[in-house]
Amino acid sequence: MAKKRRTHFGERLRMLRQEHEWTLAELAERSGVHLQSLSRLERGEREPTWPTVVALAKALEVEVTEFLTDEERGE
Repeated sequence: MAKKRRTHFGERLRMLRQEHEWTLAELAERSGVHLQSLSRLERGEREPTWPTVVALAKALEVEVTEFLTDEERGE
C-alpha cells in the first residue's frame, strides 16, 4: 500500500511540475529540495518527509492536499 502512495505522490509531483513547465533543476532551485531527491520522489523510489511536502507545495503554489489521492481526501 505504501508503494501506491509513493507512486501517486510521484505522479502528482511530476504533473504539477510540468504544469509550471519547470525542469527538475528549476523545481529543486525553487523548493530547496535536492535534485536527486526530486528525481527519486517522481520515480516513486522514495517517500517524502513532511518538510519536503511543505517545501514542494509552497514552491508549486498549491496546498499540501494536492498530493493526496481522492480517497485520502475523502472524495
